[in-house]
Amino acid sequence: MKRTSQLINPKKDSSLTIAQVVGVFGQGGAERLAYNLAIALQKSEHKSLCVALKKRGSYASEDAQPEVIEIGAASGAGLGAIQAAVAMRRLISQRHIDVIHVHGENALLICAAALQAMHHRPRLWFTWHVPESVLACNQWRRGALIWAMKRCEVIFGASQEIVNKLATVGALRSKLRVFRNFVPQLDQPTFE
Repeated sequence: MKRTSQLINPKKDSSLTIAQVVGVFGQGGAERLAYNLAIALQKSEHKSLCVALKKRGSYASEDAQPEVIEIGAASGAGLGAIQAAVAMRRLISQRHIDVIHVHGENALLICAAALQAMHHRPRLWFTWHVPESVLACNQWRRGALIWAMKRCEVIFGASQEIVNKLATVGALRSKLRVFRNFVPQLDQPTFE
């Protein structure tokens, strides 16, 4: 099994363009993590950018680095999702994105669809952040999420619990890694 630190090979992967993709940069912990990852990557030799499929959100200020690109997708499935996938595909080609790190199930479906039959296909990474929502959906959506995750090079779970739930889908096992969101694990408090 690859260690997370080996996913980017410094000898052959110098100066990658890495995009953190969410719906909105400003709704919760997953979005904050994605934005913080983009900031940290900006300080490395890699080019870092943020892609908000819906809108920028409160985490991303207008003059902030890294750059935040707003796609402006409408909420819900259907035409809005198709338009977002087409816009994402265009952005990938224009910006020569090498790695797409997706945070959020809806964003994953859009990005996986955008990558279909692309000549230059970036590496697709996905982080599942919330254990209660792991594949807890109707059969059609579950099938669509599994289809999208099978297209990922790596799938991170924010906890071992998430990884264990995703491992029930045998085809995903070799792609799974634990990624604890860089949050220190504090000891359980004692009470008197």
